[in-house]
Amino acid sequence: MEYAVSPNSSLILKNMPGQLTALIVDDEIHNRNVLEQMLRKHTPVISSIYQADTVKQATQLINEYQPKIVLLDIQMNGETGFDLLQQIGDFNFEVIFITAHDNYAIKAFRFNAVDYLLKPVVVNELIEAIEKAIKKLSGHSGNYRDNINRLSQQMHNSKEFTDSITIATTEGFLVLRVRDIVYCQASNNYTIIYLADHKKVTSSQTLGFYEELLSDSNFFRTHRSYLINIAHVTSYKKGEGGYITMTNGDEVELGRNHKTDFMHLFKGQ
Repeated sequence: MEYAVSPNSSLILKNMPGQLTALIVDDEIHNRNVLEQMLRKHTPVISSIYQADTVKQATQLINEYQPKIVLLDIQMNGETGFDLLQQIGDFNFEVIFITAHDNYAIKAFRFNAVDYLLKPVVVNELIEAIEKAIKKLSGHSGNYRDNINRLSQQMHNSKEFTDSITIATTEGFLVLRVRDIVYCQASNNYTIIYLADHKKVTSSQTLGFYEELLSDSNFFRTHRSYLINIAHVTSYKKGEGGYITMTNGDEVELGRNHKTDFMHLFKGQ
């Protein structure tokens, strides 16, 4: 089977000699075989690939072969990928979750800055995920496990997001409380996040990314350049669209195309 690969794909995986071990954990043999075929064809840096279809088998293989990358299905015949991680305890491998098209799960992964792939897996996305995992292996951060633990609790206990969000930055990531975010401002392909303590953080994600991510957290897109936390609005000043004053004293522009929806948010208050 042939897979199309973008010409823009990094050469990292092609130029490195085979030296890594990977484990694929999925209860469907077809999924495991397709992933293994993709890895063997496009990621020669991975020299050995193992497969497991249960948490028990995966635990045994991890203990025996010490893989550096684990591609982990979320739902496996009554078990979950989080069951495996809880059994392993402290782990020194990178995890790439595999999930079906579940909007809640996807948002949860993004909320916690955890890597994931959607089924059916696309080869370019697999290559990108492996490249990211390899980069992380050279400078693994303890916060990564905290993110996975938080994600595990969130997925197991409720359909509500935690009060914290992981912000991807050019230097790594930062965990912030959602309620402390006053507003977000687009800056080319980056986002500047303004906080209640008058500090600001620059994220390597776009404003559109945060608009989708925070859509269930009382945030509103006022303008092509601004996304505000409704809880931090203090006043509104009329104009063609108008201006919104936030709790940190900043004024945020309200686009005229967003004015009606904004007014509806405060109708009757």
